[in-house]
Amino acid sequence: MRADWRAVATAQLVDALVSRADRATRDHWTRYLKGHAVFRGVPMAGVRRAVTAVWADQGLAGRDTDAVLGLAAEWMEAATTEDKLAGVLLIAEHRAPRLADRHATALADPLARGALADWNVVDW
Repeated sequence: MRADWRAVATAQLVDALVSRADRATRDHWTRYLKGHAVFRGVPMAGVRRAVTAVWADQGLAGRDTDAVLGLAAEWMEAATTEDKLAGVLLIAEHRAPRLADRHATALADPLARGALADWNVVDW
């Protein structure tokens, strides 16, 4: 059975985030946002390192922009804030220079579906 590259990339991301999670950080953000978001407890620097590792290890630079946007959208649909932030960072820090007007719908879809309804994710 051929492994789907997106599933492999997502599994690596989740493993990296879980390994960086800190209970005190999770509890702080959960209290701060009063239960309106679900956190793993990974500081932004840890999310950024996880995304950068997946980018390099999975050869995402060689993937088509539409495919990378699809992966980012999957991450943004996750229940946890850090996964959503990973999707945002994947686009903003690794794919933004390749974006074109034709990508506007793909970029707007997670917002339209409510996947990015938390202010702390949208701010990024």
